[in-house]
This record gives sequence, C-alpha cells and structure tokens, in this order.
Amino acid sequence: MVPVFNPQEKGRKKFYLVGMLVKNRPEQAPDLQKIITEYGSDVIGRFGIPSADKQDGLIVLAMQEEEAVHGLTSKLEAFPGLQIQTVQFD
Repeated sequence: MVPVFNPQEKGRKKFYLVGMLVKNRPEQAPDLQKIITEYGSDVIGRFGIPSADKQDGLIVLAMQEEEAVHGLTSKLEAFPGLQIQTVQFD
C-alpha cells in the first residue's frame, strides 16, 4: 500500500483541509453534494458529522490540488449560511 500523504517525499504537494459548517443541512445537502461530487477525483478523504438534531453538519475534505481547492471553495461561497475554512499544510 502506497500512502497518499508521505511527509518524507521530496517535492511533495501541499495538503489542504477544507472545512464546511452546514446550516439547514436537510435543505442544503443535495446541492452541496453535487458540487462536492464535481471535485470527487480531487478529494482524497472526507469526514462528516451531523449535529444531534440532524439540522446542521460539519464536513471536512482532504485535498492536495491547490487549483481544485480554489475552484471548490469559490463555488461553495454561493451557499447562504455555509461557513468555509481552509487549512494548508506544507
């Protein structure tokens, strides 16, 4: 098995985490999922947690392509009530 993220690799790509806090999850999830699916080949990991009442949710995507991160976050900014945070690791 070859690790996706190898900190010892020379010339390795950057590593990004894109976090989304989704308000009104039942209403927003279908459209949000369509956009995430567009970037599915660029997502190397995904983690999601719904709130206890299932009305809100947290989604975290791991990605390595900077251009894809910018494209995804640009499209996500159109969603009302969606908080987006991106963390970059070198």
